[in-house]
Parts: sequence; structure tokens; C-alpha cells
Amino acid sequence: MILKLLSIVLFWRRNNLPSILFKSLFWGVLAWFAVGIFTSFQTAVIGGAAASLLAACKYSMKYLSRRKRMLAKVDGDKEKYKALKNATNKGGLGGALLGEMLNSELEMDDDDEYIEEELTDEERAANKAATENACQELTSALMAGKHASEAQCKEATESIMEDYGDGEGRPEAIELLHSYLPDSVLSFDTEDYCNDDDHASLVEMFAESTNGKWKIEDAASSFDEESQKWLVTFTENGEKKTWRFTQHADHLNGKFVEQLRQYTQSRSGYIVEYRDGEDEYVEMTSLPADIHALLFAESTELAA
Repeated sequence: MILKLLSIVLFWRRNNLPSILFKSLFWGVLAWFAVGIFTSFQTAVIGGAAASLLAACKYSMKYLSRRKRMLAKVDGDKEKYKALKNATNKGGLGGALLGEMLNSELEMDDDDEYIEEELTDEERAANKAATENACQELTSALMAGKHASEAQCKEATESIMEDYGDGEGRPEAIELLHSYLPDSVLSFDTEDYCNDDDHASLVEMFAESTNGKWKIEDAASSFDEESQKWLVTFTENGEKKTWRFTQHADHLNGKFVEQLRQYTQSRSGYIVEYRDGEDEYVEMTSLPADIHALLFAESTELAA
């Protein structure tokens, strides 16, 4: 009994995606039960769902914060981070204790953080000028390539300058894209792909990222009990396409994602690249070649 209680506590403390899901459901059910005692069933369901959502947000923020601190611990080396994460995620008491030791060390690092020196007026001015220049360059490129309208660029520039106009920092390329071309940033978790049309929605998201260069219709997906495979169908230029693939439980098949990435690239002429693929989270960019070269010149040179 004691070992079972200890395993639950350690699972709760681990705060990975299964743990976050468990904790969100726990608080949702608890809120549903507490509210249901005094109110109607419908109100209790709403209260439980709200509590579950708030818990998911809270623990997800802690998860992302821990991930950021772990990356800083290994100087941004993703291979070392992956090895460290795998060590702390090992089952048994050893992995749990290692995870607790790491958590304590990260918390100590937080206590040791110092207040950064305030920027000088010259540094702020340089940051502001660099931000304005980045916005002007991106606006010119987008309008020259007819990838966005003048109104869209103006609104995006205002949004960026609202956040960085004080010169305290400079926006990264991904932040610029979130304002100027939000559909070109593809972000998704690789868990919970277990319902009809889950995979189809991913295909639609990739197609939408091409700004009409690759058009599809009637996207759908379902699990075929007979072949034990997932089926994804869509219509392209009047022709029906069908993709079949296997998948372990509800975890998205990496080969399917890579096939989708390459297919999107070949049909649109866009450059579709991974930006982040750690843990159960994936982030990609889907961009016209000229915009990709402007924002990610280094990766373009490496590809060449």
C-alpha cells in the first residue's frame, strides 16, 4: 500500500504529459463532485470542465518552464537535454529520485538568478531600430511576393512594435511570423490522435499554411478495424487521395508527419522545416522560398 501511494506521488510530481492529463482530470472530477452536491448536473459539468482546463494550463506552464530551465542547464544542447530527460523519466525509484534531485537543483538555480543590468539608452535605441528594420524588410518582401496585403502587414507591424517598441528586446523570427503569417507556424502535440478526423485536421492545417498554393477538399480520417490501420482521405484537383498507416496507441506516427511535410512542400513549393521537435510537441514553419531565405538564411545555406 505504501509503495502504491509513493508511486502515485512520484507520478504526480513527474509533471510530464501523462501526469498533467491525470492531474487535470483529477481536479476536474473533484470540482464536478463538489459543485454537483449543491447545484445541477449541468452546472457541475461546466465547473468540472473549467477546473480541469485551469489545472491543465497551470501544469503545462510549469512543464514549459522546467523544460526551458533544463535546456539552459545544458547550454541549449538538445541532445544532452534529451538524454537528461530520458534519465529522469525512467521508471522506478531511481528515475524518480533523479528527477527530484534535478527539480531541487533547478529551484536552487531560480533562487540564484540575478537581476539583469538595465539597458542603456543607446542599447534600447539600437534594439528599436533593429526591430523597425526587421518589420520593414519583412513587409517589403511579403508585399513584393504578394504573400500578404498592406493592411495585414500594417496591423502586424503595429503588434510587433507594441511589444518591442520600448527597445527592451528584439523579436525572433518565429515571433514575427506569428504576427505576419500566423498560418505559416505549425504547432501541434503528437498525443491524443485517436478520434475520427484528428489526422484530417492536421492535413488541413498543413494545406492552409500554403496560402492557397496547395488546396484540398473533403479531408477525413478514421481507423479501419479490418486492416488495423488509420485511413486519411482528401480530394486534390478532383482526385481522391488515400493514405494508410499504422500507429502505436494515440501517439502520432512520425512517418506520417514526415510524409505530410514532404507532400506539402512538393505540392506548394513552400519550404516546410522543423523548428522544434522535442518531447510530444512539434513546431514547423511553412514558408515561400523568399520569405524563408529572409528569416532563416542560415538553414537555407545549410540545405544548399
